[in-house]
Amino acid sequence: MRFGILVLLKILLVTFLPHVTESVAVMSVDLGSEFMKIAIVKPGIPMEIVLNKESRRKTPLVVSIKGDDRQFGEMALQQSIKNPKTAYVYLTQILGKSLDNPDIQSYIARYPFYNIKEDPVTKTIYFQHDENLKFTPEELLAMILEYARELAADFAEQAVDAAVLTVPPYFNQAERKAVLRAAEIANIKVLQLINTNIAAGLNYGVFRRKDFNSTGSNLMFFDMGGSGTTVTIATFLMVKNKDDYEANPQLTVRGVGFARGLGGQEFTLRLAKHLAKLFNEKNKRDVYKNPKAIMKIYKEAERVKNILSANTETMAQIENVMDDIDFKVKVSRSEFEDLCSDLFERIEKTVQDAVKSAELVELTDLTSVVLVGASTRIPRVQAELLKATKKSDLGKFLNTDEAPALGAVYQAAYQSKGYKVKKFYIKDVNTYPICVDFEKYVAPGEEKDPENNSIRRVLFDKLNPFPQKKVMTFSRHVEDFGFSVNYGDLSFLSQDYVKTLGSLNLSQVQLHGVKDIYEKHLNEETKGIKVHFRLDDSGILRLDKIDIVFEKQNAEPTTEESTLSKLGNKISSFFSNGKSEETTEEEKGKDDDTENKENVNSETTTPETTTEQTTTPTPKTNSTNETATNSTESTTTAKNETQIKSQILRENINFDYVELDLIPVDKKSIEESRKILSDIKEKEKAKRKRAAAVNALEAYIFDLKDKLHQDEFVKCSTTEEREKISAKVEEVDNWLSDADNSVETKEFQEKLNELKSSCKDVTYRINEKKLRPKKLDELKDVLNKSTEFLSFARNLTGEDLPLTETEFNSLDKLINSTKEWRVKMLNEQAKVADNEQPKLLSTDISDKIDELKREVSYLSSKIKYFRPKKKPSTEEKNKKNTTSKDKEETDKKESENQESTTTEAPDQQEAESTGEENETTTEANQTESTNNPEL
Repeated sequence: MRFGILVLLKILLVTFLPHVTESVAVMSVDLGSEFMKIAIVKPGIPMEIVLNKESRRKTPLVVSIKGDDRQFGEMALQQSIKNPKTAYVYLTQILGKSLDNPDIQSYIARYPFYNIKEDPVTKTIYFQHDENLKFTPEELLAMILEYARELAADFAEQAVDAAVLTVPPYFNQAERKAVLRAAEIANIKVLQLINTNIAAGLNYGVFRRKDFNSTGSNLMFFDMGGSGTTVTIATFLMVKNKDDYEANPQLTVRGVGFARGLGGQEFTLRLAKHLAKLFNEKNKRDVYKNPKAIMKIYKEAERVKNILSANTETMAQIENVMDDIDFKVKVSRSEFEDLCSDLFERIEKTVQDAVKSAELVELTDLTSVVLVGASTRIPRVQAELLKATKKSDLGKFLNTDEAPALGAVYQAAYQSKGYKVKKFYIKDVNTYPICVDFEKYVAPGEEKDPENNSIRRVLFDKLNPFPQKKVMTFSRHVEDFGFSVNYGDLSFLSQDYVKTLGSLNLSQVQLHGVKDIYEKHLNEETKGIKVHFRLDDSGILRLDKIDIVFEKQNAEPTTEESTLSKLGNKISSFFSNGKSEETTEEEKGKDDDTENKENVNSETTTPETTTEQTTTPTPKTNSTNETATNSTESTTTAKNETQIKSQILRENINFDYVELDLIPVDKKSIEESRKILSDIKEKEKAKRKRAAAVNALEAYIFDLKDKLHQDEFVKCSTTEEREKISAKVEEVDNWLSDADNSVETKEFQEKLNELKSSCKDVTYRINEKKLRPKKLDELKDVLNKSTEFLSFARNLTGEDLPLTETEFNSLDKLINSTKEWRVKMLNEQAKVADNEQPKLLSTDISDKIDELKREVSYLSSKIKYFRPKKKPSTEEKNKKNTTSKDKEETDKKESENQESTTTEAPDQQEAESTGEENETTTEANQTESTNNPEL
C-alpha cells in the first residue's frame, strides 16, 4: 500500500512538470571540406534543408574578400577563378595547425598564391590578406558560419542563434577547439559538435525506430567525403534505461576505421595534375606559375570527375587557360581509375581497420553497408567496397549529401530546451587515446630512480565511449606537483599521419597549496587527491576540478530510531533513488559503472594512482584557481551501543591549466576578431546603401531625360521650365560621372532631391491631369447614388418615419450645392492651360465625395436601425376597457361625490398602460440592436 502511494506521488510529480517551450529555431551545419549543408527545425517544420540564395541545397564552403566586397557560396567560388588570392577554400583542413604541419605544407603546395604565415603567440597559421588585413582560418570560418545563420534565419523567418555542427570523427582535440572558437567569434551558441558518422546514423535510425529490437542489428556506414573516408560499424538496438517508461532506440559505435586524405579532393587533384601535365607538354607552359590557370584546371577536373561517375568518357575543355590558349582533351573512366588506383586500394584497408577495432562484430554479422558522402557515387569506389565487405549489394537508403545535416538537426532539437523529441540514445567513441604522465612521488629519505621515475596512466583509451567523466586519484603526493595530459599509444597510426596531429602534448597541470591543505587535516585519514576529468559530448577533454578528500571518524551514542523517523527515511530514500543525497563522487562512479560493465575498471589500479569512471554529469568549471570549500558527507554504522560517524571532507586545490595543442586566446582577442567581422559587415552595409543611392539617382536621371521629350510632359510644362530642368539634369549627370569613391551616400541622396524639386510643379500638373477624370467620374457616381437615396427616403410612407424634413432638406441642399460647385469648377478649369496651375484639384473633388458619403451613410444607418413604435392589439384594448369599467364602479361606491376623479382614472390608467407598452417596445428594440452583427 505504501509503495503504491509513493509511485502515485512520483507519477503526479512527472505529470505536472511544465514543459519549457521556445519559438526560436535551431539549425545544424554540416561542415564539409568543399560544401556545407544547413538544416533547421522550427515550430511546424521538422528537419528541413535550407536553400541558399541560388535555391540550392548545398553551399560551397568558400569566402571571398576583395576590398569592402565580401561574397559567399557560388559567387565566392566564381571569384576563386577570377581572383584566387582573395578567395579562401578548404578551410576545415587547416584549422588549429602550425606552419610546419604536413597538412599545411600540402595546402601551400596546392595553393601557392596564398600568403600564409605563422602567429608567434598561438603557433597557428593566418592569411596575410593585404598590407593592413590578416585573417586566421577560424575568423574566415566564423564568417561562413555567420552567413549560414543568415540563410537559416531567412528560411525560418525568425532568429537562429543555436546550432549543432558536424565534424569528421578523426578531428583531434585542437581541430575541435578551433571549430568552437570560430563559432564563438560568430556569436553562435554551439549545442554540440557531433561526428558525421553519428549524425548519418542518427538520420538512418530516427525513421526506422520500429525496425529495431533488443537483440540489435549491425550496420556499416561507409562515408567518403571531400577530404577523408570513415568506416563505422554501429549497432542499433532497443534499450530501456532506469528513467524510461518504454524502450528507446540506441546507436552504439562498435568500431571505426578512417583514412584522412582519401576523399573527393584527392581524386580531383590526381585528375587536375594529369590535365596540367597534358597542357604543359602540348603548349610548353607551366600552369602552376599562374594562379588563375591552376584554379581553372581544378574546376574542370572536378566537373570531369563528376561526369565520369555516370559516363565512360567525356571531354575536358577550358577556354583561355593562360596566354589566350584554349585546352581540350578526351578523358576516359579507365584512365581516371588508373590515375587513382592506389587510392582505391586503400578502401579495403580502411574497412579492415573498422572490423578489427569492432572486435565482436565480423563482416558476416553486418546487416547492410550504407553509403554516405558524395564521393561514394564513383563506380570504382562502390566496386572496391563490395569486394572488401563481400556483399552482393550496397545500402543506398540515405541521401549521401544531406544525411549528416538532417541527423545533426535532430540532435539540435533534442539538445534545445524549446523542443520535445523522441529519445534516441547515441554512444560515440573516442578516436585517439588520452593518457596522463607524471613523475613518481619520492618520499623524504628515498632515492630517486631516474630510469623508472616517469609514470603513464591511460585516462581515455581508444574507442572509449563519451560523454564520460573519470576521476584520477593521486594517493601518495603530499606536496605540490604537476602532470601532463598527452595522446596515448598511437601505434595504430602511421608515422606520417601522427605528424599531422600536431602537438601530442595536450595540456600541462600544476597544483598549488597541497602541503598546506594536508597540514590542516593532520588528524584525518586522506583518500588522496582527486582530479576530475570529463570528455564532453563534443569529444573535447575538460578538467573540471581538483580536490583532496579526507575522512574523519567520530564515536557517538546510539539512539533508538522511532517508527515515524524510519518511515520518513524510507520515503526520502525513495525520492533519492534509494541513496543518501550525500553520496560521494566515488560511489556515483561505482553505480554508473555497473551499467557499463565493459568499460568498468579498464585502467589498472596502482598504489600511486587510481582511475574512477562515471557518466554522472557534474557542473562545468572553467576556472583554474577555485576557492577552497568544504563539503561534508556522512555514513553511519551501528556497533553495539555506539555509532561510528564518518565525515567526508573535501578541499578544492588551486591549479594552473595550460593548453599546449591549441594555445587559447583571451576574451580580448575574441572581441578583436569579432570587431574585424563587425567592421566588414558595417562597410558592406554602407556600401549597399551607397549603391542603392547611386542606382536611384541614375534611374531618375534616365527617366527624366526620357520624359522631357514625351508629349504629356511637354503639354504640362513651359519652355522655360523644360530648359531649366534639362540644364539641371545635365549638371547632375556630369556630377555623377565625375563622382568617385570619396563621395558619400548623403550627397547622392541630396542630388536626387534637387532633381525632384526642379520638376516638382510639372510632375504635379501631370499627376493632376491623370487623376482629375477619375475623380470626376467617382463624384458623378456618388451624386447619382445620393439622389436615388434621397428619392427613396422621401417615398417612405406611414405615421412614424425615420427621417425628419430638416434632414431631407439638408441632404438635398448638399447635393445641389455639390452639383453647382462641380459645374463652376469645370468651367474654371476649362479656361486653364495644361502648363498652368490647375483650378480643379483632385484633393478638392475627394473632399466633396467624402462629404456626400458621410451624409448619406448617416441617414442610411438611421433608416436601417429605425424601429417604429408598437401599437396595442384589439384583445389588449378590450382587456384595458373592462378593467377601467370595473374600477369605475368600485370608485362610485366609495365616493359618489368625486366624479372628476372617477372620470380621470381610466384615461390615466390607459396612459400608464401605454407607457409600459412603450417601455417594453424600447427594451425589445435595444435587444434587437444588440444582437445585430452590423452594429
